[in-house]
Formats: sequence, structure tokens, C-alpha cells
Amino acid sequence: MILLKDILYRVSIESVIGDTNVAIQNIDFDSRKISLNDVFVAIRGEANDGHEFIAKAEENGAIA
Repeated sequence: MILLKDILYRVSIESVIGDTNVAIQNIDFDSRKISLNDVFVAIRGEANDGHEFIAKAEENGAIA
């Protein structure tokens, strides 16, 4: 497992809300594949906007 803070240190972000010292299981951009302690990456594509699926990813257990 890797800590969220170890992934985010190279990412340009405007703000962080919450603790980043948490262990994550997986990273995925498909909200249907998200489970407990995963990170969901919302990507805006041509057919879909991943931002529309953030709530579903949270329901499935995403921690970020």
C-alpha cells in the first residue's frame, strides 16, 4: 500500500481538504471499479465527464 500524500507530492493542486496520511488501495478513473480506500480520478473526456461520477465513486468507498 502507498499513502495518498506520497502520490500528491508531485501533483499541482490548489488546496487539500482532509488528511493525506491515509493508505490507498488502487487508483482508477472508472467509478464502477472503485471500492473502499481507492482514489477516483475524474477525467473530462469527449463522451463523458468524470466529474459527474464523483458522488458514485464516494458511495463505492473512494477516499479521494
